[in-house]
Amino acid sequence: IAVVPFSNDQTIFPIVASDLNRSGRFTSNSNNLPEHPTAPNQLNIPTWQNSKIPYVVLGQSKQIDANTYQINYQLFDVDKQQWLLSEMLTVPSNRLRQAAHMISDTIYKALTGIPGDFSGRIAYVLRNPATPDKRYTLQIADTDGEQPRTVLSSPDPILSPTWTPDGKSLAYVSFE
Repeated sequence: IAVVPFSNDQTIFPIVASDLNRSGRFTSNSNNLPEHPTAPNQLNIPTWQNSKIPYVVLGQSKQIDANTYQINYQLFDVDKQQWLLSEMLTVPSNRLRQAAHMISDTIYKALTGIPGDFSGRIAYVLRNPATPDKRYTLQIADTDGEQPRTVLSSPDPILSPTWTPDGKSLAYVSFE
């Protein structure tokens, strides 16, 4: 899958490409692309057919005001010569990472039929033996490990973090 760099963007397309690569189902590389279209009318289908890349993601990002962006993205099936997705999102500037993960989820589902989970969160425990009390830290982060946030820090072990079924709370074992 080719994720062409989005116009007016340095945040969204690298996250989308990374998410799809991490899925294990796709290989995405924005280097050495046969062309760099940013809008559907710029896509040269024979060029992509010759490149043997079956899917192309295009996108545009536009800042509407100081706090809002409009993101348009499209997914093209080169073999079938048809657009599979064409969507527009309006997002606050502080949620561009989340928007990129949502785009990845949508593309993944369009291509596999399985819902993506790139916009999910992970929970994990860190132990830092370098600190005097060997702190244990429960953290949550994006599925790509970015934006980590400490939920709990303790000198005693923290074990088995798991999300509740609704995904809103964490359960864990502590020896405090």
